[in-house]
Amino acid sequence: MDSDERVVEAAGRLYAIDAQDFTALRTELAAAARQAGDRVAAKLIVALRKPSRSASVVNRLVAAEPETAHRLSELGDALRTAQRTLATAELRDLGKQRRFVVDTLAARAFQIASVTAPAPALREEVVGTLNAALADPVLCNQVAQGRLLQSLQWEGFGSGGRPDLSLVPNTVLTVEPSSPEAAPPSAEPEPAPARPPERPGTSLRERRDAALRARQEAADRTRQQAAEKLAQGRANAERERRRRDLEQARRVAAETDEAARRATKAVRERDGHVRQLEADLRRLGDELAGARRQAAEAASELGLITEKQRQAQERMGRLQD
Repeated sequence: MDSDERVVEAAGRLYAIDAQDFTALRTELAAAARQAGDRVAAKLIVALRKPSRSASVVNRLVAAEPETAHRLSELGDALRTAQRTLATAELRDLGKQRRFVVDTLAARAFQIASVTAPAPALREEVVGTLNAALADPVLCNQVAQGRLLQSLQWEGFGSGGRPDLSLVPNTVLTVEPSSPEAAPPSAEPEPAPARPPERPGTSLRERRDAALRARQEAADRTRQQAAEKLAQGRANAERERRRRDLEQARRVAAETDEAARRATKAVRERDGHVRQLEADLRRLGDELAGARRQAAEAASELGLITEKQRQAQERMGRLQD
């Protein structure tokens, strides 16, 4: 395992656990990297920052249920489409659906984090992060990676175009900027497009529609970029999963081969022992047969001696008479 793989695996474990256990596990993983001789990975693991309580709750939700980000992305796209077409009734229905989805995901997140009675501030930050992911595909991509350090904040769906969004200070991803899975933490949000020049006689509605189209085009570009990054991140994650599965399969195969080798050696040793016992048994059988023959011969000889003794006693008796 190289340094990058070790750090990615460590980050996956660290940001999927309770924030209270973060420091202890980070120390353990860094020590394991140093023990393996990987000082580069050890330094990078130590540099991984502990998430806030609310960020940890959202990270654990995404780790346990990766489809969460997909649900948020789909609903957010539907809301932006309805807003772009000024479909009031649809916006109203989608707004109800948004509240239901956010409340459901927040409840599930607290359940996964074993938080039975979340404090109002904690609940507000978790709900705010989920709403921010709904509002902007870039933030949804960050949530999907499960590497948030702090909560996200969102001011609400605006009157048109891309909503006003703000990140809590130092809200960054832990993946290096060069990684295709994450946007650079220092990147500034895309500036709002300049308002088109007003023409004499242009009505207020026309100006508003022109500004709305310009903002929507910028939002569409941002969504496209975020979708590409999200797809790339998912592809990278899938390749990483397949690589880990292949490594595990190879490791299991090697362990199985070693176990088979040891079992074959043990069987051969037992077979040799059995053959030795069989040889000893045959030798003892031969010795027993020889002993039995000797016993039979001794018994026969004893019978002859007894008969001779009887005959001698009879002669002695006759001579005495």
